[in-house]
Amino acid sequence: MGLRDWFKRSAPSAAPAAPPVSNLGSSAPPSSVAVAPRSPSPPPPAADGRAGRDGWVPPGAAVTVGSLTLPGGMLYVGRQLPAAVGHGPDPALIDPRLPLDFRRPDWAAGSVGYWPSYSDITPGARAAYLTWLADGRRAPNAPISWPFLFFYGLERRVLVDAAKGQDISEELPAIAAEVRRLLDLYGDNGSFRGYATRFLQLLDFYATSTGDVSVPARTGNAWDVPMALRVGLGELAVDGTPLSAD
Repeated sequence: MGLRDWFKRSAPSAAPAAPPVSNLGSSAPPSSVAVAPRSPSPPPPAADGRAGRDGWVPPGAAVTVGSLTLPGGMLYVGRQLPAAVGHGPDPALIDPRLPLDFRRPDWAAGSVGYWPSYSDITPGARAAYLTWLADGRRAPNAPISWPFLFFYGLERRVLVDAAKGQDISEELPAIAAEVRRLLDLYGDNGSFRGYATRFLQLLDFYATSTGDVSVPARTGNAWDVPMALRVGLGELAVDGTPLSAD
């Protein structure tokens, strides 16, 4: 049984071992860079605004929160979704019952703390965050708190929902493409670049691994242990196979 099969069959009480998970213990500091509002993008023609029983809105779907339509899916929208670690709702959960203040939106996320959670930020910050989502998650001068808050949901879908037995294999290409797009837009922020890059490495492994262990290519980064090497060592440990000289 390979590491990926073991991971899927396990039912841990917390997120499984993986690259650092920003919504389970770290995040980006608030930004003072303001983001100018733009007209919300229209939803895709075939959008389906229904969320799953856990609040997950699948890729490509649209959902309405307040007066805004949020296109593209890959969000948690609902009234209840416990955090994977700790107490309270999941940081990524968009609860449509919470107040919004579009008269005083916090475009710069100046009121947002170091570890943002949708349920804890101010009504003005929620209004600004939802506007960023409605605009297609693309404003280049958005405070980094918004990409991180959205990114938390992607992490949960892959690291928590899949570990509980949900089949998300058909969603992985869309999630990976969105992470790459966000990196193109917000990769200048070192913290976001680090978390998103490691997460993308994990997604790439899920998409390409066959369970066979091969020696990974050498990289020029002497700081981080490459994901392929960490996964390969895990596969060999699970299978009880001795390490090769290479």
